[in-house]
Amino acid sequence: MIHGEERKKRKFLVVLNYYVNDRDMAKAVAELISDLETKKNDDVDFLFFRRWDSEKMPVVLINRLQEKFDKVHELKCRRMNAVGYPYGPNEMFYDLLERMSNNDWRGDYYAFLNMEADCCPLNPDWLEKLIGEYDAAYQEGKSAVGHIVNDPRLTHLNGAAIYSTDFWFKAGSMNIIGGPANVAYDIHHAQRVLPISKDSPYMLLDFNRKTITEDDLFSLTKGNNNVRYFHGVKDMSAIYHVRNRFITPTNLVSGTALKLKTICTYQDQIADSGQREQNAILELWKETWKRYGYNPVVFTEWDASKNPLYTEIRNKLKAISGASNRKLSNALIYRWLALEHAGGGFFTEYDVFPGNNFTSDSLPRNEAVNLLNGGQYNSMIADRRGLKFLTGWIKDAKMDNLNEIPTDKEIMKDAEEEFWIHKHAVTASWNTPKWPEAKLVHFSHEACRTVSGNPNKYAIIEQYVKTLNP
Repeated sequence: MIHGEERKKRKFLVVLNYYVNDRDMAKAVAELISDLETKKNDDVDFLFFRRWDSEKMPVVLINRLQEKFDKVHELKCRRMNAVGYPYGPNEMFYDLLERMSNNDWRGDYYAFLNMEADCCPLNPDWLEKLIGEYDAAYQEGKSAVGHIVNDPRLTHLNGAAIYSTDFWFKAGSMNIIGGPANVAYDIHHAQRVLPISKDSPYMLLDFNRKTITEDDLFSLTKGNNNVRYFHGVKDMSAIYHVRNRFITPTNLVSGTALKLKTICTYQDQIADSGQREQNAILELWKETWKRYGYNPVVFTEWDASKNPLYTEIRNKLKAISGASNRKLSNALIYRWLALEHAGGGFFTEYDVFPGNNFTSDSLPRNEAVNLLNGGQYNSMIADRRGLKFLTGWIKDAKMDNLNEIPTDKEIMKDAEEEFWIHKHAVTASWNTPKWPEAKLVHFSHEACRTVSGNPNKYAIIEQYVKTLNP
């Protein structure tokens, strides 16, 4: 261990940043941090650092944290222009770094962990491991430790890292007091930060990951070590899984669901309805499924690009030179790459809504690939093994000399009798004979066009949703 006599008079500080839109998630993270401590931690204090326009945390949460940490501070960012992304987080970091260098803070703390609301501890021993990592880095002459992103173009220390409280001086003082509004601070100042930083095997970033399964979360490794601090999951799935594994259910200030159910969809700005209508339907899809107790997750090509098969499949699709409506055709393929990367689960197109008789028990078990609308691919529930079969079949599909990109259904037509694909009659198209009794209802463009006159798809769905009573 380091610091000698200093360790007796100075502590480690956990700093949790938040703004108005992620305040609820920050509350859930703070509760998790508190509940992971089995007794009072005399070596660590806590700080809520809020954007200038955000509310303080509730007193009941402060009291809860004070049961585990001696001091719980609250600070407001002094930079009143700190809004937007990445400008808002940039300004907050610069202000925090400068404040930590102040004698008042350096006198009480030797280092601080800069956390964001999408950071999650994964084990009760996480603080012990991270403090040990900082100690080792300090002995090597380093002043920061975290996850170093090894990208030839953007190699940098992920900003949600541990820093010495005198890091502002070590990294250049006035030279690190600010930066451009459109470049993240950790990337802009990479060349100043990297020489005094060390990578940690316990700290991992998966930037802008929409959700994560329990199996994926607790199988995260870096080198030969199990990860203790994970950054990047944008919903509360990681928080839920850690709480479910390590903590007896308690009353939660954050209102986090005690049972997590996730539904996924895929969006690209490509629908044959207008973009404004598409976005409106997507928002209605999310609001409706929330009413049914689900956590709606929207994948994009970004999520598909994280799949190891993405580049190979993208190149195959690019080679089809005569394809029309390429973005739509690509989306029908990329959505399964995104779902496989996420670990599988319940997926629908964003014009599939619960039927009046829907309950979670309406769904088959999450194993293999279960097509919920017979041989259609607008709704399914699948596990990773089944999705690996599906995406592998897509990868191996012969697409030479094609003038159009085939649909996922066309690619899979010869695979539907395989063990991995099962068909169920759970979903029906709206305005067809079976739709009133269906568990899920698909408002396809074809079905909506069966209405006389000039039908508006959003209006049809909105009217239907008003009849639902979850």
